[in-house]
This record gives sequence, C-alpha cells and structure tokens, in this order.
Amino acid sequence: MPTQRFTLLALQSVLQQLLQGTGRWRRPVQAGRWQLSAVTLLAWLGCRWQPQCLGAPDYPDARHPYLETASDWQGMLGQAEHARVAPLLYTVARTCGVCPPPVERALHDVYAFTAVQNRLRLRELTTILATLEVADIPAIVLKGAALAGVVYGDIALRPMSDLDVLVRREHVNLSLDRFTCLGWTVGSIEPRTGTTLDYENELLLVGPPPARNLLEIHWDLLDSPHHQRTIDNNWLWQTAQPAHLGGVIALILGPEAQLLHLCAHLAFHHGRGDQPVLLWQHDVAQVLHVYRDRLDWDVILTKAQAFDLVLPLQQVLGQVLAMWSVPVPDNAMQRLAQLHPSPAEAVVFNGSPKAIAQWRNASGTIYPACPIGVRGPNSPCRTFFPHQPTCANATISPRASRFCCRTHIDGPSAFKKPSPSAVNSRILVDGFCIYL
Repeated sequence: MPTQRFTLLALQSVLQQLLQGTGRWRRPVQAGRWQLSAVTLLAWLGCRWQPQCLGAPDYPDARHPYLETASDWQGMLGQAEHARVAPLLYTVARTCGVCPPPVERALHDVYAFTAVQNRLRLRELTTILATLEVADIPAIVLKGAALAGVVYGDIALRPMSDLDVLVRREHVNLSLDRFTCLGWTVGSIEPRTGTTLDYENELLLVGPPPARNLLEIHWDLLDSPHHQRTIDNNWLWQTAQPAHLGGVIALILGPEAQLLHLCAHLAFHHGRGDQPVLLWQHDVAQVLHVYRDRLDWDVILTKAQAFDLVLPLQQVLGQVLAMWSVPVPDNAMQRLAQLHPSPAEAVVFNGSPKAIAQWRNASGTIYPACPIGVRGPNSPCRTFFPHQPTCANATISPRASRFCCRTHIDGPSAFKKPSPSAVNSRILVDGFCIYL
C-alpha cells in the first residue's frame, strides 16, 4: 500500500509538470474569440446529455461547425480549464470526431491528472471516514467527493480541491481531537476559543505530508447564521442515503437535499466575485439529469420555503435552465416562480443599501485589514466586543460586497472613527485589525 501510494503521488507530480511545461495547465484564455468560445463550451457540455447536438458518431448529420479556427479551439480549451470543466469537455471531444487532435490530447491530460488526484483524495476520504467511525461519529460526505462517483459516475470528471464532511455540532470537538492526533492541523487560529463553532459553519484542517490534503468539517451547510437557524439538520440526516465512495459505503445527502444544498451553496458562496461558477452550475444540471425520475418536487418546494431558500433555488435553476436543456417539470418551475420569499430571506439574500453602507463603514473602522474572502463579519465584532448592546441583534447575510457578507446594525454609533492618536494603537489578530 505505501508503494502504491507513492506511485500515485509521483504520477500526479509528473502529470502536473507535463501540463505546466506544455502550457496546457490553466492556459490563459485567448482574447480574440472569447464570446464564441464561451457559447460553444456551454453547447458542448450540454451534449453530454444530448449527443446529437454536435454530431456524435450516431448522429453524423447533426454536426455543427461552431469553431472554425485554431484560435477558437484554443479559446474554448482555455475557458474549460479556467472553469474546471476540461475533464467534462473531454468526454464529448473523444466521441464527437470534430475536435482537433492537439486539443483532444490537452483535454485528455487534464482528465488523467484529475483522475489521479481524485483517486488520492478518495483514498484519504476512506481513512477519514474510518477515523470517524471508530469514534462513533456519523458523517455525511458533501460536494465534490459525493458528486464525483455517484452523480457523475466517473471520479475523473469532477475536480475537487478538498474533502467535505458534515458532522453533528456536538461531535465537532471530538472530531477535531481525533484528527489532531493523526497529524492534521487547523487551518486558522481562533482569536477566542469557541468563536469558530459559534459563528461559522465549517473548520478547515490540513493533512500531514506528503499529500497535505484539505478537509473541511461542516456542522451546518451554509455560513449564514440565519440559515443555520432555518435549515433543519435533522431532515438532512433522516434523508441521507448510503453510497459507494472510494471503496467504502458512506452517507451522502438525499436527492432533494443535494439539490437544495448545491443551489444555496452556489448562490451564497460562489455567486459573487470573479471566481468561475460553471462547474457548480453543471453540478446542479447533473443532479437534475441523474435524479430526474427520483426528485420529489413537492418536498423540494416545501423545504425551500421552510428553509428560506426560495431565492437561491429560483436564481440557480433559472440560470441552469437557460444554459442547458435539463429535465425539470414545467409545473415545478411554475410553482417555484409563484413562491414568495419571507422578508427575512429577502434581506439576507439581497441586503439593503443601509445595511451595506453600515457594513462598509464598520469594515473600515474596526478591522480595515480584514482580507477579502473572510466570512462572517459579525464574528470578530462579537468576539472582541461580546457585550456591545448594539451588536447583540446583528443579522448576518452571506451575500454581500465581494465576499458575501452584509450586516444590520442597530445604529451607526456602534462603530466610531478612531481618533488620530489611536491610529497607531492597534493589533492584528487573525487578519483583523483592531484599534485599541
């Protein structure tokens, strides 16, 4: 087993060097035909479910010359690599018969690299699940690891950068103790003990060398405190289903919960900023395709209303349906369009101008060094000023500015500009600049 693991790690390193050396790894997108390449990429990905669209061997008369020049092909290849859907594109390219050999070879290289990388990660997942089982800690595998083998049917098709598992809140500390004993380290330092469990939904762990895999332990699906209150985690556990993952049987979310989670995760965690979202949109489309005969839309719509996830479901499903022809019943979309979000959901999802202005003022006063990407602005506020009455009723949304955070504060007096003499009296704690 150690020899086989070393061989896979070595193969992963060699493939990555080859891809980088030939310029095939995350190649810059050609600027000349960006729009044409983007539209064609969507069409090609849709052909995974409708192969006749691009003239697969079974449909020789349906071939459409979307791309005419080498620049067009390179542009689409670059976009596919940037959006992390190159392995998916390869499954179409190897059967359609119109892809230039150099482009097909480049796609195959990324496909092979993803296969090796995911095999290593799924092997690590086996160890992780065994560790939790020994400690009698039930776990649900989330996102990429749960989608690659079960929903996509091929672990090489769905790239993943880390492993995600959901445990019950009361098992978080025990899980952390178990993994710490095995050489895993916490990815960030708490400014005060307990703040991560109180204000976040996940904890990042870094595995021991040489692989140094990333593991995110979740106890809630979303980092929004509002949705941590509205989403019924017991329902997630009751509807979880066993699946074969990396040679072991593990729990994954049921089809309805999977769809709700993917839509909410995309809308709240990846719906802002300049990061590519095509892979996450394709995840939703793939779930709709694979579970088309099993999805209970009555349950989906009822839970979306109960969990305050109406707007994410409307937005993401609308985007996916506009991009690809996926099997969603017309009456389901009509019923979804008729759902009205609660006032609280509307505030959390969209925010308000006053809330945004207050958050921006706060971010420049209390912790102006707060880096883009840090979640939960209420966390440092409640951590360093836990007894401030103006902060006690703060409502945090995971959707604002660039990193999805907005806050309602009882009054702007909670955050006052520091005096000139206080500018130099500050401390930097975990990336947050606090004036003393």
